Amino acid sequence: MLTVPWSLDVPQIEVDGLQQVASLSDLMPAHVYNIRVLAVNDVGASNYSNILTVTTKEEVPEAPPRDVRVKMKDSETLLVSWKPPDKHLQHGEIMGYYIGYRLANSSEPFHYKTFEVIPGIELQNTLTNLQKFTEYTILVQAYNRVGAGPRSKEVVATTDEDAWTGIAFEINLASNFSSLGITYRPKYN
Repeated sequence: MLTVPWSLDVPQIEVDGLQQVASLSDLMPAHVYNIRVLAVNDVGASNYSNILTVTTKEEVPEAPPRDVRVKMKDSETLLVSWKPPDKHLQHGEIMGYYIGYRLANSSEPFHYKTFEVIPGIELQNTLTNLQKFTEYTILVQAYNRVGAGPRSKEVVATTDEDAWTGIAFEINLASNFSSLGITYRPKYN
């Protein structure tokens, strides 16, 4: 365990000598605090008490994931990447992320995929089986043991056009055989 020396710039609370309770405020969620007590009177100061170590409870993340990016991979797949919320705003260990997506400009609810954090694995995930050459709105939301934090800003991305597999031809012959009409249209997968 890391021991940090005490100094005068550590926050201190002074209470009346008859008071036996003090309240500590403005503590950060999911942080470890070391507390000790000292009595002072006209004669001088006592020795410090033993150190009491306490950990504040986790709270939901206060900030959304940062730097959400979406890259088109192919006609049915988008790659979503992001960075975690700032450390001091995570308020506990980030267990995973919810990746929301829906058709752009849609009033439909988001569809969500869950991405569980595994140490050493990049924060990215693919959205598959999407519609071809279609615009999607994507967002990311971090969660810890207590719950989910705020959503990221929405990002809009489009899947790719599908590759042509060839051209379909229609040949129309006029009844007098003096003209030949050819029409074509792209044929997609």
